Amino acid sequence: MNPAQGKNATMIVNIVLTPLLLGLSAAALMRAPGVMRVAPFVAAGGLFSVYLLSEGLPPFPPISSKHKIAYLFALFAILSLPVGQITARGMRMVFTIAMLSGASVWINWRWLKANHANWPDVLTSLRTPDTLLGLFNAVAPFTLILLAISAAILAAYFSGPRTNSQHNGPTSDNHTAPFAWPYGGLVTMIALSLVSLLSGYLGVGLIAGALSAYLGGILLFAYIAALFSKSRTDEIFPSGLSWLVINIIGLLSISLARFATNLNPIAFFFIMATFTVPMISAHIPAPRAPILRPIPFVFLPALPAACAVMAAYSHF
Repeated sequence: MNPAQGKNATMIVNIVLTPLLLGLSAAALMRAPGVMRVAPFVAAGGLFSVYLLSEGLPPFPPISSKHKIAYLFALFAILSLPVGQITARGMRMVFTIAMLSGASVWINWRWLKANHANWPDVLTSLRTPDTLLGLFNAVAPFTLILLAISAAILAAYFSGPRTNSQHNGPTSDNHTAPFAWPYGGLVTMIALSLVSLLSGYLGVGLIAGALSAYLGGILLFAYIAALFSKSRTDEIFPSGLSWLVINIIGLLSISLARFATNLNPIAFFFIMATFTVPMISAHIPAPRAPILRPIPFVFLPALPAACAVMAAYSHF
């Protein structure tokens, strides 16, 4: 085996096989007696471990935006446990707004600090087409960032536990919503990985790929468990973990919008469309056969995901 083949094999192990095994292990551990209450934190710990495996331990204080993302991952992982206990959708939305808005400012802080003095000059000289074009190029990444935050806010709201007015607690329908957001998040993460790689942002592409494998491991275990037991999917993929995945997708999307060197805005738009498809698919009755239940929740978001990848490829 030549050095190039050895490097590729190592990358496959680190990006695909190891995260997949970690996902399977985390899902099995979450079903252990007494662990269910802290299941979001267990899964979040595995998610952060996947990031460290891909990128290594970041320096403190963080030097680059990539290092800041690592600490934001850790913060989101810690918050996933208390947020998972919140049943009010509005409060989950507030947490998402606060987290992603703060993350956007921190990640872009150097750029904002370096350019804030130039904005008055730009705003007073909007008469020429060249200035308008320059302003558009400057503002475009932040327009995409606002789109990413908006999509994450919607996802955080609609993925929250639905309460039953008669029982005053979360619903336990095993045929609809519990499947929609986890599988939709997996498809979105895969699309985000491929579009990032095609857009010249290797870092986010590899991170999103590794996280896709990790989520795939958890969902594979959940799928098999749902086939052979009466456990609800939301018991295996807890609400706090759904919130964490949504915010991580939002965080990586913000980073992609700001730092990708060859990003096609159309591809980004389709990623955000993939992100929010579960708002529709959650209301579609799943097939009665347990083995077929996840199909509509994978197929529907896969359509805009494929469009995102094709748009990014056409811009490659």
